[in-house]
Amino acid sequence: MPEETIGDWTVERFTRFIQQVIQENPPSVINTLSCDTALVATQLTVNDQVQFNNVQFTVGAAGAAPALPATPAGYFRVKDFTGQQKVIPFYDA
Repeated sequence: MPEETIGDWTVERFTRFIQQVIQENPPSVINTLSCDTALVATQLTVNDQVQFNNVQFTVGAAGAAPALPATPAGYFRVKDFTGQQKVIPFYDA
């Protein structure tokens, strides 16, 4: 029987493997883990909080906050902790 390699695994199988390893042996650095770029193909679930460290105090040509343009460029659709869908407006920088 030929030897199996990780390169033969599907993305789903590899993802399950990583989840299992982290659940069974959580790394001590997980609380300070950072990432320059992350791509989540389907769903990202955060059980506690999301923190954004980049703060912007002006929006487009509207001037200083809290004055916002009348029409947002779009909306982020999110679910709150109860599972209800919410939308967060975003504006052109």
